[in-house]
Amino acid sequence: NKNLDNGNLLSLCGSRFFCISINIFIFSIFRFFGYFLLTKPSKMIKVVQLLLFSALLLVVKVSSAQSKRTISGFVANASSGEALYGAKIYDTISKNGTVSNEYGFYSLTIPNQQAVFRITYLGLDRSYVTAPVNTNELDLFMNKSVQELDAIVVSGKKSSIEETNAGTFEISLEKVEKLPVFMGKKM
Repeated sequence: NKNLDNGNLLSLCGSRFFCISINIFIFSIFRFFGYFLLTKPSKMIKVVQLLLFSALLLVVKVSSAQSKRTISGFVANASSGEALYGAKIYDTISKNGTVSNEYGFYSLTIPNQQAVFRITYLGLDRSYVTAPVNTNELDLFMNKSVQELDAIVVSGKKSSIEETNAGTFEISLEKVEKLPVFMGKKM
């Protein structure tokens, strides 16, 4: 059947590891079910309760795994293309955020819904980018911030500084005569 080919089955499970764990779980159910049915029919009710509880946990795990996605990409300066280290990426809807690494790479796990990212970096304009539901890779570009400042006036007052003789000191002749001998000569 075309709907159950390997690619669609893999997307249904989420990952190969998850598919393998489902197969092991189903095999374990049949193995324990057969063991208790043949050896201890009175404990069969407890086994069925345990299996139903396990199946419920599996359904919760599958539903929670399918409700999230990871978006990743690079953050760069729009004019120079330079990677931005330390850019902050924040999803305003889910309230999750991250920071780009030294290569400008970021990765953010968010709910599987539309996201609005707020990207900030010192010296560049804050920008907002909408990430559609089916997007897992999204490169972000930031523009230079242009702000005009009023004139800056620097003023100062000259103060008088007395001259100091740093690194000099006076020694009396008597103290010099009491100094030890250096290299066999008296100083």
